[in-house]
Order: sequence, then structure tokens, then C-alpha cells
Amino acid sequence: TGSGYSEGEMVLVRPPGGGLCEMAAVGPSDVMSVEDTGFDPDLAVMAQLLCTIVHCGKRLGNIVGRSAFILGQGPAGLTLTNMVKNLGAETIVTCDLVRERLEESRVRGADETIEGGPDLLERVGRLKSGKEFDLVIEAVGAQETVSQAPRLVKRDGLIMFFGLPGEDVILRPREFFGKQPTITTTEYPVDEDFRQAIKLMVDGTFDMGRMVTHRIPFSDVQRGFDLADTRAEGVLRVVLNMEQ
Repeated sequence: TGSGYSEGEMVLVRPPGGGLCEMAAVGPSDVMSVEDTGFDPDLAVMAQLLCTIVHCGKRLGNIVGRSAFILGQGPAGLTLTNMVKNLGAETIVTCDLVRERLEESRVRGADETIEGGPDLLERVGRLKSGKEFDLVIEAVGAQETVSQAPRLVKRDGLIMFFGLPGEDVILRPREFFGKQPTITTTEYPVDEDFRQAIKLMVDGTFDMGRMVTHRIPFSDVQRGFDLADTRAEGVLRVVLNMEQ
């Protein structure tokens, strides 16, 4: 009542903190109509992912002509690769454990890709792009990749921690103290980020439809979680149909 929206109108809801829940009460400021975009629901939900990328991009500053290394090429990491390319980075190197994601990473703008793992830093040293980068984005949130990020950055470079750790992780300042990097994080996109994300999807700047690799009825929800957890079948993003 008084929201300005009609029953049955397709809207994008900014979810409250706490993740999945059966029902949630949100105010009008957390709801945006996507009725006029022409999106099908599968694509509309991807604006939630893209808005976090938009928010991150605003915090990176001018990266034109810079080199970038992105740890992790899941849906967020791939979209970050796309964004960094659009923002003018000269060289982009990405890493992941899944080969199919590295292949998609090149489509998104990566110049070089490398398989992640404990010996990542050793193999990065053999890349033609060099072993240190102006910008390093950590898009996993795991202890291993969080520890690797500061060792990949150049002196006076920027480290962006995008991946949200499931538990506390440890940084070892003595491993990078002399580099004097700027370290920052990103979270909680605002209304304008959502609106900008929708615009970027409408005009084709970001092809988020490629991210939706599996559409699964809610009655088979466990399979959806299993796919996301095991990264099987080339999965990127699973969309659940709540009406099935």
C-alpha cells in the first residue's frame, strides 16, 4: 500500500541481510520496477550481482592503462573482469581452478589466464605480463587467495577485497609491508548502483544472460546447491524457479 507498485508487477528486490529466507519485509526504497526493461525474470535477478560490481567499480578510481590481476572467476569474478576491461585496464590476468571459467574469462576480456592453486605465485612469475600488478582484486574470499593478493600487487598498487570470507582470514603484513599498497573493500551497493546495473544490462554493456547456466525448479533446490558447491557441469549461476 502506498508503494507505487501494482500487484503482479515485476520488480527487483534488494534483499535484506541474512541471505535466504522464506519471506522478507522491505520498504519501497528497496524495490525497483523492471517492468519496462523487457527482461525475463531469469535475467532480471542478475542485476543484483551486477550492482555489486558497479559499486566496486566506483571505488577503483582511474585504472586506464593499468595492469590487473583477478583472483577467482566465478560469476562475480567474470563480471569484474568484464568491468575492468570496460574501465580501460591495459592488461588483465585472471585465475581460477575451473578450466571452463578460464575460457569464459578470455571472452570477458582477460589477456592471460592461469590455473589457481598453492603454487600460483610461482607460475605467475613465468607470465609474460609480469609477476606484479597495479590492481589486484580478490573475488573468492578464501584464506589462500586472500594471502596471495598482497604478494601479487606492485609497490603503491591497489588491492580490492571483493570476496566476502565465510570466516576471519589472516593477512601477514611483513610479506607486503614495503610495497605500501592501498587496501580496500566493497559491500552494500546503494540504489543508484542497482539502477546503473539495469541500464548497463539494457544497453548490452554487460551480457549477464551468459551467466545463467542452469534453471532448476525449486522442488529440486538441493541439486541447485550441489551444483553451485561442486562447480559441476560448467555451472556459473543457478536460477531457481520458485513456482515449480
